[in-house]
Amino acid sequence: MNENILGKDDRPRFFLVGNTPELALELPEPRHDVALRTMVRSLAGMQKEALVVSSATGAAWRLVSDEGPYLNGHDEAPFPLAFLSAGMAASYVTEIAALADQRGLSVGALRLTQDNYYTMEGSAIKGTMVGGALPPELKVEIEAEGDPDLRSLCADAVDASPLNGLLRGCNTSRFTLTYNGEAISLGKVAPIGLPALPDVADRFEQVTVGGPDEAEQLVLRSAAAELRDGEGGRGSSLQAEQRRTLHVRATCVIRDDGVKDIEIHLFKPSGSSFRFLSEEPSDGQAGRAPDAATLISAGIGFCL
Repeated sequence: MNENILGKDDRPRFFLVGNTPELALELPEPRHDVALRTMVRSLAGMQKEALVVSSATGAAWRLVSDEGPYLNGHDEAPFPLAFLSAGMAASYVTEIAALADQRGLSVGALRLTQDNYYTMEGSAIKGTMVGGALPPELKVEIEAEGDPDLRSLCADAVDASPLNGLLRGCNTSRFTLTYNGEAISLGKVAPIGLPALPDVADRFEQVTVGGPDEAEQLVLRSAAAELRDGEGGRGSSLQAEQRRTLHVRATCVIRDDGVKDIEIHLFKPSGSSFRFLSEEPSDGQAGRAPDAATLISAGIGFCL
């Protein structure tokens, strides 16, 4: 078993980073409206640590991920795809609430359930592994006065989500790859055409907890995985040949104080459940919990 670095860390799993001069994280240039830069490092085994900086607030969030028994992980933090699912759900709920307010609709309780499915087939060892994503399934439950067109409201809100641009159409990812400081040719992969950013590996060691006070509650494991034989069992997702579908469910509601409460369940392979909190920035200040874009960006970084 690999070292459990996160288990030895007494800091909260998620927290707003203290803005110290020593850290000096460079903000990304917002080419459109808001830009985020995500820096990720591998700790040990399946454990990873990320710093996400937003041009909207100038603030940085620290987040971590792990895997469950199915990938011989320690289950200390949510798995990478949990972040993408939580961010998607938070983004959709944010847009639904905002659009309802814009249209003058009186909306009460709001609950969104989202099912994401991912496929894996082939062999990573042989270089034949192919991954895919099936269309997400959304269920929205709303308490509202009168007879509003809720179908139109939800459809328009999904279209308005920034994530929608990533999920629709075909996007070409671009890369810069370096090894020991030397640029490496990417072959068929589209290059960014710019030099690599400065190495920030040493910055992770300088990160301090800057808040919020209740940071230890920003992510919690709400239900532990049950060890079993077969799918979901220890090492079951490390087989040389893969042909499986992953199923992640996110359920999001808005608390009375406006913070979004998101429950993530991993059904296939059978894994632990985690509860995320999320809040959008306001007046140029970071919220009390990571916003949707931060969760999405961290999820992409952890997966890569």
